[in-house]
Amino acid sequence: MKPDLLESLQYNQTYWVAEMTAEDLGRERSPVHLPEGPPRARTYDVFGTANFFNFKPWAASVEYLLKQDIDRIAIYDGQLVEQFIGGIDTKKYDLTSPASGPARSTIVFISHRDPGRNQEIQRKLRDAGIEVAYRKGQLRFSPHLYNTSADIEKALAVLNAR
Repeated sequence: MKPDLLESLQYNQTYWVAEMTAEDLGRERSPVHLPEGPPRARTYDVFGTANFFNFKPWAASVEYLLKQDIDRIAIYDGQLVEQFIGGIDTKKYDLTSPASGPARSTIVFISHRDPGRNQEIQRKLRDAGIEVAYRKGQLRFSPHLYNTSADIEKALAVLNAR
């Protein structure tokens, strides 16, 4: 890397294996050590071996999305989010992600008004065949092209019954 480019990068972590030499990695007992001084190009290496097995499915996914038309997908996803947000029982749940405007996305965070119930609710959703993530004490929904309006209604029925 050019020194001026390297200096302009904001560095926040290192991948220790990238900092070791082949000789370091070949030793039976090699201490983990990081070089002193400013980051180098190898500091920015990513974890793991290149995964060429996933390239074909990834390429097929991108081709499929392009064929469906990204703008159409965005409109459809927005409708699913609108349906979800509009159907949440606000007496039971707080919407913790933006409800509208440029900051709103297809990732929707909600929390039960009793946040201690969120993990239990996630399990109930999973038992009903609805996958949601539990992130920092909240429930994360991400409706997308592969979801239907019926999927949203099913999720809302489980949520609002709690």
